[in-house]
Amino acid sequence: LQTDTASVASKKQGATQLGDDHALCRSEESALETDASSKWSALTSVYDNLQAPQAPNFSFDLTGDDYLAQINEFSSKMDLFLAESNEFAKAVNQSYTTAKNAYEKAAAALLQKQGTCNNTQIAFESSFCHWADEARSAGDRHEQCWERGTNSFDVTKSAVLDSAEQRKHEYSAVQKILCFLKMLRERQQSVANNVSADSKADDCTNMTVDDSFLDVVNTAAPDKGTADFGDLTLQPGVDAWSQQQYGSFASNAPAAPVMACDGSGVDSLY
Repeated sequence: LQTDTASVASKKQGATQLGDDHALCRSEESALETDASSKWSALTSVYDNLQAPQAPNFSFDLTGDDYLAQINEFSSKMDLFLAESNEFAKAVNQSYTTAKNAYEKAAAALLQKQGTCNNTQIAFESSFCHWADEARSAGDRHEQCWERGTNSFDVTKSAVLDSAEQRKHEYSAVQKILCFLKMLRERQQSVANNVSADSKADDCTNMTVDDSFLDVVNTAAPDKGTADFGDLTLQPGVDAWSQQQYGSFASNAPAAPVMACDGSGVDSLY
């Protein structure tokens, strides 16, 4: 049980770490999503806020004598307008290029982070399922081992207690035999010495033999023991698990669809 508990704890630790890594990754993805959205807004605002130079509003008076002067004035205004338009186009192109490059860089970073987070999520869910499988197997092994051990203990205990009783009977019989032999020697000596013997056969027959040293102690079965394999009530493939693990993620960086431990399908997307 200790070995299995250590193995399950190791897998739990690995899954927990991957879960933390995934949560951190989604947090970073959220920040990148916000940045990419900001860069996109900056890009679209390049055109939304355009204020192009106004073309000159000019009308010719062909009835006067200053026709050539009017043409020269109009030409000067057009030259200024074209120059301002050229500078405007350059500025717009520079602003657009800068905003476009910034957005593309932010979008690429976001896409890369999403791929990293999705891979981390897959690793986390797979690790969680392995943790659950190991815990389930460890629990089954412990139950089976305990059942076999309990049966073996009961059989052995019965045999040991029976053997102890047999030894007690044998020990008591030996002590009584020794008592009788001692009594016979005393009688023989009494006859030889022409004195009466005090020993009686009933004393040996009814003697109390202390056989407590043959008592079998510690006959109670050892404690079954319990193992804390972690909270595995919910697992990937159950909506409540996804809510528990991913429900706090930012709305702009949700988890990908979750694959059930048996690989049968996905649950809701959070």
